[in-house]
Amino acid sequence: MNTETGLILGVPVDNLTLSDAVRDIFHMIDCHAMDNDPRYVATVNVDFIVNTLSWVPGRTAHPELLDILRKAEMVTADGMPVVWAARLLGTRLKERVAGADLVPALAREAAKRGRSVYFLGGSGDVAEKAAEHLQQIAPGLIVAGCSAPFVHIQGRKMADAEEDDRAVVDAVNKARPDILFLGFGNPKQEVWFERNRHRLKVGVAIGIGGTYEFITGRVKRAPMWMQRSGLEWIFRITQDPARLFKRYFVGFFKFGTMILPSILYLKYRTFLLRMSLDKRDVTPSSPGEHATSVPVNVIALDQRLDSAWVGGHGPDLQEKIGEGSAILDFSHVSFVDSTGIGFLVRLYRQATRGEVTLRFCSLQKPVRRTFELIRVLDLFKEILFESLEEAVESVASVASVASAGAKTGFFYVRTESPSCVVFQLFGKFDSDQAAAMDLPALVRNMNGKHCIIDAKELSFAGNNAVMFFFKLQKQVLGRGRCFVICNLQESVMRMLRVTKVDRLFFIKADLESAEKSLLDQDGPCSA
Repeated sequence: MNTETGLILGVPVDNLTLSDAVRDIFHMIDCHAMDNDPRYVATVNVDFIVNTLSWVPGRTAHPELLDILRKAEMVTADGMPVVWAARLLGTRLKERVAGADLVPALAREAAKRGRSVYFLGGSGDVAEKAAEHLQQIAPGLIVAGCSAPFVHIQGRKMADAEEDDRAVVDAVNKARPDILFLGFGNPKQEVWFERNRHRLKVGVAIGIGGTYEFITGRVKRAPMWMQRSGLEWIFRITQDPARLFKRYFVGFFKFGTMILPSILYLKYRTFLLRMSLDKRDVTPSSPGEHATSVPVNVIALDQRLDSAWVGGHGPDLQEKIGEGSAILDFSHVSFVDSTGIGFLVRLYRQATRGEVTLRFCSLQKPVRRTFELIRVLDLFKEILFESLEEAVESVASVASVASAGAKTGFFYVRTESPSCVVFQLFGKFDSDQAAAMDLPALVRNMNGKHCIIDAKELSFAGNNAVMFFFKLQKQVLGRGRCFVICNLQESVMRMLRVTKVDRLFFIKADLESAEKSLLDQDGPCSA
């Protein structure tokens, strides 16, 4: 599997050729046969990135979409501007891997291996036409099915989305495809996969946007020389100027405005490093136990955390992280580029999936500033510590909580008064957590009282979490009781706005005002 990843404004992009991507995707299918976990592959272009991010550093336009991309098993660069941006940030991507090239390549390989594919999404019969075309260029390709349902990720219809999705998921699962192509466009395809991940029985799902249109010829692709030179966007504008001119103009302007500060800062830091009289290399310390009650590997990193360092030391460090608790000491690090940060993201993913503890400590100001400009500081904020001592104390605290049998990650605390039940939510409320919630039992134990959701400590809420709030509200209001949400963090409030449901809930600023609002029977009881 590929081990090099670059970060573009907080979005990871894997360094792959087309053949690398095909090879790794079929490896994912083999892994699914052993663990039954579906994998996700995203193909991102400039439009995708700007739809994910906000103009303002430290904020995101679509928090869930960014989270999905960060934990996707593979993210490819579907556009030369993405490739160029990555190179300017220190990650020399091998080539562009567009969905329109990836899908035919996967079809040919699937035909050779006897693997099946399912075509989901698109408008009208375009998915069926794409399947027929691919069977012509890849004789023997097994098409498990085609369907073009309309999916809802916004507004009131989200309340019924779970039932609507169930019929689609059941049809896909009955066909048992190895590869599921999702042609809903972003962010629909990503959100739909994430909220149904726990139910899908597919090896790999791939978000391919409008690729069906390219495959069938309904939308023409630019000549090869324009694709290679990064001018395909000009060709596309000529095909539909009324719709695409503003989209591309605004997209490229926003992308350039957001990414230019990080490029200039990295160039500046590189210049300073080259001009520095201090050319010594700081050799990483060997992992060893720190003086705590739990084994902790403390690893001091080099002066430069860039592509050369990742290529030489990355594999060994990845292996060490998988052995238990680890703290990366950044005391000596004065320079980090996109590849270095991409490597840290991979370590972070490895740690969360393997349920091991990872901490960073002692970041110098230039490194922290780079994290901010590449928009990844928010991802690491909970594992960043000012000193080694604080990081060690955090690791020991996590070990203590785990040994005591307490819950980690997402959890809730229920408190009850004579008139209402308050659920205090903590952590990250994603699709897996939402699927594990027992709604009937939750409502049954409320004993007919009013309900308040206190989200003060809730750092993230995905599409499934919003759907869960909808279902809980419906149950509570159906019993003539009141439903109030309070203390929303900015990222959670952003998700309610993105899904266009912020006006469908009764929201208060804090717990005190939420409790007072229960006296107004015409408010939260009729939301």
